Amino acid sequence: MFTPSSRRTAAHSTSIALATVTPRVVANARRGLRRAAFALAAVATLATATAALPSVADAAEGRSGRYTMTPTKDGFLRLDTKTGEMALCNGRSGAFACELVADDSRKLKARVAELERQNARLKADNERLDKMLNADTNDNARPSPPRRSFKLPSEQEVDKAMDYVERMFRKFRERLQRLEKEKDGRGTQL
Repeated sequence: MFTPSSRRTAAHSTSIALATVTPRVVANARRGLRRAAFALAAVATLATATAALPSVADAAEGRSGRYTMTPTKDGFLRLDTKTGEMALCNGRSGAFACELVADDSRKLKARVAELERQNARLKADNERLDKMLNADTNDNARPSPPRRSFKLPSEQEVDKAMDYVERMFRKFRERLQRLEKEKDGRGTQL
């Protein structure tokens, strides 16, 4: 039978045993949980890979679904056969996640379409201008520049223009002389 002192000794020895074993048990439990998480991630990866393999086989045999999967060293490359979008699928934290791959082809197609519209507009403007100049539509023919007749002025018109310039020059000289006289007569005012 246990006496009160033996109960205390047994309880005391049990608590000492638990205190020394507890860190080891916790460490082993953590290792076990890590292994279980790794195993779960491996099973999820294998399940996804197994699910993807029939679609790869279907594509190889000519049967096409919406997506085709191609294995890479980091995961899988998923191609959407309807839209052409590509996504890289990786197994992180035991779950697969797909991220779209940057695709510049849409931007390039939009830019090409914009340039084609601009080219068509410029061609239409060019044709309209050719018609305005009455140019021949043949590619070898160049439109001739419009002919302008330049008429030299007569001698009377030249004399008239020179008289006008001479009068203007005299008036300018007279004003300068008048300003000089006013300045000399008054002096400098402060």
